[in-house]
Amino acid sequence: IPNDKLFLLDIRPSNFKTGFVGVYQDFENDIKETLLTIVNQIVKYKLFKLIFRNTITDPPKTLEKGFMDFCQNNQIAHEVSYEKITSEIHKGDAYIVIDDEDLVCLVEAAKSKNYIIGKDIGIISYNDTPLKKVVGNGISVISTDFSQMGKSVVEMIQNNNRTAIRNKTTFVNRGSF
Repeated sequence: IPNDKLFLLDIRPSNFKTGFVGVYQDFENDIKETLLTIVNQIVKYKLFKLIFRNTITDPPKTLEKGFMDFCQNNQIAHEVSYEKITSEIHKGDAYIVIDDEDLVCLVEAAKSKNYIIGKDIGIISYNDTPLKKVVGNGISVISTDFSQMGKSVVEMIQNNNRTAIRNKTTFVNRGSF
């Protein structure tokens, strides 16, 4: 595809030779900035754990880096796991999960131990879907606005705007954290 006809979405390539045009997520800074908005909620947990795996695609390493930087800069006990969630979860811990399979396992593990999600353990899922509004009593998410991403690229095409636009990422509190 000729560069003057190409618009990229979601991940900003680091090695794009002639400049990047499109709408992107800045995973490293998005997670740091979003977590900073809820740091007062995070500190109530003993351990903040990122389950860094996805059964469909590889999550961007910059997301892991942003998580680690945030925790280190804010002196938050943290851990990154690359393994599937098991029933070995602990009261007082909080989890960020990327993969929906891990989300299901985490909710099931909490139920099997009679943990109250949002009180005994915290759960944040990365990337919103309609299902996360109804799983349990609702799952809190960190998510980019995918609808806005689509609208932005349409406006760029219509206005012949050949720039790179960072899409907004926010925390949606549904009580699971």
